[in-house]
Amino acid sequence: MVRQLRQLMSSFFRQAASSLSRETASTKFVREIDGLRFIAIGIVFVQHAQQHVSRLFGPSESWVHHIETWHFGVELFFLISGFVLGMPFAAAARGDGRAPSLRQYYWRRVTRIEPPYVVTLIAFYSILTFAEGVPSLAPRLFAGLGYVHGFFYDEHNPINPVAWSLEIEVQFYLLAPLLAWILFRGSRLRRRLIFLSLFAGRYLLGKALPGLGYTVWGQFLFFLCGLLLVDIFADEWGGTLPPADWRWDLIAIPGWLALPLFWEYPVLPRTGLPIILLILSYSSLRSAATRRFLRWTPIVITGGMCYTIYLLHWHLLRWITLVIGDRLIVPASIELSLVTYLAAYLIPVALACVAFFLLVEKPCMRRDWPVRLWGYIAGTQRGIAESRQ
Repeated sequence: MVRQLRQLMSSFFRQAASSLSRETASTKFVREIDGLRFIAIGIVFVQHAQQHVSRLFGPSESWVHHIETWHFGVELFFLISGFVLGMPFAAAARGDGRAPSLRQYYWRRVTRIEPPYVVTLIAFYSILTFAEGVPSLAPRLFAGLGYVHGFFYDEHNPINPVAWSLEIEVQFYLLAPLLAWILFRGSRLRRRLIFLSLFAGRYLLGKALPGLGYTVWGQFLFFLCGLLLVDIFADEWGGTLPPADWRWDLIAIPGWLALPLFWEYPVLPRTGLPIILLILSYSSLRSAATRRFLRWTPIVITGGMCYTIYLLHWHLLRWITLVIGDRLIVPASIELSLVTYLAAYLIPVALACVAFFLLVEKPCMRRDWPVRLWGYIAGTQRGIAESRQ
């Protein structure tokens, strides 16, 4: 009986893990990268949860208020994007397969990224306009659908404030093939010199052209570090992770744990964040214990759902906070208040994100979903026509 129960539970968890795992056509799927995505979305989630709780709690001298300034979760996403988008181009440059055609590359970005974003943007616009009575959002909607809201308004889109980073990602998607053509050619020495030149040039020009945070120029160094990491992965590591080495955990574990301290106590200049994230990502991919954590199935699954979580979590947190109000506030302790609200957020946010992931995002991971959808629509129309005859 006990053995049968264990087998039943094991089968259930395997089926659940299979259903919630993202689909990828890449033969170079690196589980640890989804683990890094987990770290990134976790940082963003806690940061935004703290903002909602702090508004309820009010002013205090707690270190918790510094969480609002944790501007390194989205930046880690930018680095990961450089790695992921550069992977097929770097592999092809090293003789491991063919680089995707530009048509395939751009069409894949449209079919993979566009539908979940459009669905959520229109849904949030409808709720804010017709249910909450927020006026004059139509121009923001059209700017958001064109990925140019930050360019025209120079602020977050009130329909979905987190969408600013997706607009920058889209700019990078357009530039990535050109950057790959420039960066992944020639000898290792040539490539490293080009990386160094671009990094130094962007750093120096950034002082002359401050701002531009809503453009790929403002975040370019993070993408560049991701491209450098994937060049190391494809060339020096031969397209597979090197053997795990616990000595790299001595950098990775304390480094990730200490990263928030750079904001509360700026021991290092914040302009060094791209290099810091590159070192921590590199160390994590070479480590032993950290890699085991990043490869753990629940972490990989959550990291693979990060796009859904990212699109939905801001308004979900806001609505849950409106429903709960200040009932879970622990007087005189914003730290405990944050913990109680995080616990209250977890289940409803998880359920909503799992539903959206399964119904919207995961189907869009299949490269042929437009063909399948068109075939379904055509077949349905043909069936209706035949039934009328």
